[in-house]
Parts: sequence; C-alpha cells; structure tokens
Amino acid sequence: MSTIGGQKTVAELAELCGGSVEGQGNLAITGPAGLADAAEGNVSFLAQPKYAAQLETTAASAVLVAMDQVVERKDLALVRCESPEAAFTRVILAFAPDIPEMPGGHSSHASID
Repeated sequence: MSTIGGQKTVAELAELCGGSVEGQGNLAITGPAGLADAAEGNVSFLAQPKYAAQLETTAASAVLVAMDQVVERKDLALVRCESPEAAFTRVILAFAPDIPEMPGGHSSHASID
C-alpha cells in the first residue's frame, strides 16, 4: 500500500480491509476518526445500528460499513466489509507511525552493587 504524505486512497483501504468500494475509490484519506469527530479527509466506521443517525451528519469523507447497511447519503465514499469494527482497527494501524527499534544490549556503565 503506498503512502504519500500520510495519505491513502479509499480503494487502498478497501483492499486492506477486504472490502468493496462504493463511490470515489481514488479519494485521498488522511487519517481515521470517529463519526462525530471526523473532518473532511477522514475515514470513520459504523458498527452499531444505534449510531446510524451519525451517518447523516458526519463530515468524514469515507465510512466503513457492513455489507447490508443502508446509507442514504450519496456524497460519502463507502467501504463495505464483513466487520467494520475489525476493519477500522486495520485502518488505524495503517496510519500509525512506525515504532522505532530500540537498540539492545547493556551499557558499559551499568553496574550492580
């Protein structure tokens, strides 16, 4: 998966999640966020029906949803997947910075008294 300036496309995220794209697959996504907190360029997810109303007001550019989720908005790019919650975990990890490796070994100044 290519990352240019920390961005990924909706299509790349769908591939990562094993999902399918509905809408603009070439849309640039800059990071993950919750439905209520998302801004343009963010990807979010809907896993529980009680949060479905937030689909109407979210500013996210893309949302991970279940295969059978009804979405009225036509301006959202959707990634349909079996488990939106598990898929969102993969998305978060894809945007997470690399953890630097810590050098191993012992300091030559270490001592035990």
